[in-house]
Amino acid sequence: MPADQTAPLPATLPASYPPEPTSNASQLLGLIERACATGTWSLALPECRPRLSANLAALLGLAPQAASGLTQLSDFFTPESRAMVQAAVDACTLSGLPFDVEAQVVTASENHLMVRCVGQALRDAGGAIIHVHGVIQDITEKRRAEQESLSVTMRLSTTL
Repeated sequence: MPADQTAPLPATLPASYPPEPTSNASQLLGLIERACATGTWSLALPECRPRLSANLAALLGLAPQAASGLTQLSDFFTPESRAMVQAAVDACTLSGLPFDVEAQVVTASENHLMVRCVGQALRDAGGAIIHVHGVIQDITEKRRAEQESLSVTMRLSTTL
């Protein structure tokens, strides 16, 4: 497989999904999440109750116990972003269409973040979509740096 491609996820899930994380796997996932400013989420269908990783809960400004009682992840998205993200999640849960969108969220402590939200459906052996999971990555600093770079470029072009 070329280095720029990732291996596809299995089309079907084992009967015991989601698996109980092993200590090493859980620690590794936590390390990756912290290093990449990300957190993971999942929705078991048909309930669609979100399950957040500890890192995503922290990113959203939630205490772990508050995250376990969360019923709607979409409440964190700004009104301008909510419809777009909800449409992407709906298409994923209904037809299996994966998504990768950028949106704005407001954390529990009212910080505004720009995030990348990626999701993918998982199917059972019969082909039915039974789970959707994904990642939310904080890209706020990346967007700020891009804006600053654009601003500097614009200033330089007008002074030269």
